[in-house]
Amino acid sequence: THQRGDGGFGVCPPVLCQAHLVCWLSGTLSGYFSGTTHLVHPGTASAVGVECCSTNYALPFTHQPHACNSLLHVQVEGDLYVSAMPVDIMKLLTPEGWANLPYFRKLDGLEGVPVINIHIWFDRKLSTVDHLLFSRSPLLSVYADMSTTCKEYHDPDKSMLELVFAPAEHWIGKSDEEIIAATMTELERLFPNEIAADQSKAKIRKFKIVKTPRSVYKATAGREDYRPTQRSPISNFYLSGDYTKQKYLASMEGAIFSGKLTTEAIVEDVNMRKRPETLAAVSKKELATAASA
Repeated sequence: THQRGDGGFGVCPPVLCQAHLVCWLSGTLSGYFSGTTHLVHPGTASAVGVECCSTNYALPFTHQPHACNSLLHVQVEGDLYVSAMPVDIMKLLTPEGWANLPYFRKLDGLEGVPVINIHIWFDRKLSTVDHLLFSRSPLLSVYADMSTTCKEYHDPDKSMLELVFAPAEHWIGKSDEEIIAATMTELERLFPNEIAADQSKAKIRKFKIVKTPRSVYKATAGREDYRPTQRSPISNFYLSGDYTKQKYLASMEGAIFSGKLTTEAIVEDVNMRKRPETLAAVSKKELATAASA
């Protein structure tokens, strides 16, 4: 399983890939093919591409590259299709023939909100703990000292804080410098003995701001009723992502858990042969239509 910053992810269970080609539709054009065939094509966060995985055989795909904002368009045919796109992109790309089905209409009740991720490297080690922390700040929802919590960033002498700046509706259009200034003011409240807004204490070595205009869905009252299950009415099309029905709110943990539930649904439908309409779609090697749902 691999997790992306937009809440989407890709997962390729080996037990399935040995028998079936599972196509994962992601929110970015960064698709890959593993196994005997490899194709990598770069793109942008706003593009929509295809991610597929296979094992031990060449993929039965065709690709039709042409000039369109420097993006490569790829057409892939598979047995099963899984969307791991964020909910707002999924709503935009839902085929017209599916859009009026109650299952897909429910997606209109979910709407992504702006979120800003902030990475700050300091010149000293802060007094933090080995955990993700919820903040009492009205701007910084959660944070962690990655130099303590993550071995890839381990540093016994200097801290690297990763923070989620949310709600960010009124900040998404502001400059990086304004966002960092507001962040340091909040950090002064969280670390009064170690951080000052004017950097007279801990000093910033470098920072990185990542803005996501449409991130996790806004968790207002009643939103749970709009979250779709992973098994869609289209017999060989499944949904994954943090917004789908699972025990967590929109989060990386929720996104990954939804992939587990999608895998279980596919195993039941195909490997355990519990869904005849899915088996029929697989045998035809084509995406089922809304009429057959």
